Amino acid sequence: MALYGDWTVQLHRWLDFWTAWHIGLMAQFLIAAMGMYVLLRSRRIVPLVSLTAAVAYAASTPLVYTLYHRWQLAAFAWIPWLAWATLTATGGNRRAWSLVPAFLALALLGSSLQTAFFVLLVWVALWAGALMSEGVPGRRARLTAEYAIWGVLGAGLAAFALIPALLMYMDGFGLHAARSAPGYPHGWDQPLRSLLLIPLQVMPTLLGSARSLDLTKLLAADLSHVAFLGFIPTVVAMRAAFWDRTPPAVRILILAGLLLPLSPLVGMLYHRVQVVFVFAGAWAFAWYWQHADMAEERWWRPATRAAGVLGVLWLVASVVLWAGEARVAQALDVRMAGRLAAGEGGQLAGFADWMRARAGVLVHELRIWHPAQVVAVAGVALGLTAVHLRRWRGTGIATGVLLAATILQLGGLAVGWHRAVDPVRYPPYPESVDIR
Repeated sequence: MALYGDWTVQLHRWLDFWTAWHIGLMAQFLIAAMGMYVLLRSRRIVPLVSLTAAVAYAASTPLVYTLYHRWQLAAFAWIPWLAWATLTATGGNRRAWSLVPAFLALALLGSSLQTAFFVLLVWVALWAGALMSEGVPGRRARLTAEYAIWGVLGAGLAAFALIPALLMYMDGFGLHAARSAPGYPHGWDQPLRSLLLIPLQVMPTLLGSARSLDLTKLLAADLSHVAFLGFIPTVVAMRAAFWDRTPPAVRILILAGLLLPLSPLVGMLYHRVQVVFVFAGAWAFAWYWQHADMAEERWWRPATRAAGVLGVLWLVASVVLWAGEARVAQALDVRMAGRLAAGEGGQLAGFADWMRARAGVLVHELRIWHPAQVVAVAGVALGLTAVHLRRWRGTGIATGVLLAATILQLGGLAVGWHRAVDPVRYPPYPESVDIR
């Protein structure tokens, strides 16, 4: 799915459906990566660190997992460019002034109304960060005026798509008011369960997969809502929320992305709002990785020990799971059958046998020696090795190791999420062919 205002839709004027679709997707991922790289280089982050953060951002789970919806990718591919143009213009380069509303409009045109709110959240954070960094009252007033003018111009350029979307939303409000109202759709304990998702996101392979079951449902979330940049970048992003050298706008967005899903606004925004955490997290990681004094960041040593202990416990649990596989599989099957019979399968309740088979796959996937888990653990080991190299050998070699770890982890997740199928064995529906 893609909105008609997104620029990639124009490719369908000249190319066949799948060629236009694939070129548009590849271009958007490239735009996202290049934007983050340019933004960080403009902040004087060295090239290799900027490249690592760019890869982490473009291949992050909120962009990859929602690939077929396109809204978050189409909008947030332009967000680094928007930040770069804004910071460049407010830094004194007037040639970047006209680029700000252009990039803001491109981000809004690729958005659903929900994603447009996330774009607005980034915009407000950039403004608030600029005010917090500016000590001259007169300069603050000028910054506010500039941001207001840019906002009006950007929204005006995107008005041909935003206004019909708003009118449609208002017309159908009675049908979806309950679904999109503030509150906790999954009960009063939803924020408590969702709170557990924050630390568990650093190891998403433990939360299920597209081939088995989605364990984040137990936490009132969805696998597609997981915000992961690679083990070390994600951990650093969470640490950066409480690091006094983190840029103010970045800190605001990290906290907003992590805490808004715990508020009643989750009824309207879902956990998808964590996409702002991913954008700010990639930025924060690069800033921390270049500027932090690792000798002062003493928490890495106990964190490494804790990771080793958890790894040993996981190995023991995997052996126990393997030894009692039959009983575990049977208990899980009985549980699944009961829930499906009670109509708790959601949209997939009519595929009971298929869902029960997926539960059996989960038993195998959670073992530490499963290929997906081996890749994940290897990424964690490489990442922690990079942290200690960063302390003793400097940034260069450590960043190269961390880049390899990030590519390994995010690549493994992407391959596991998007699988190619045999078009002869699984042909498309006739309606899909007609639409092309």
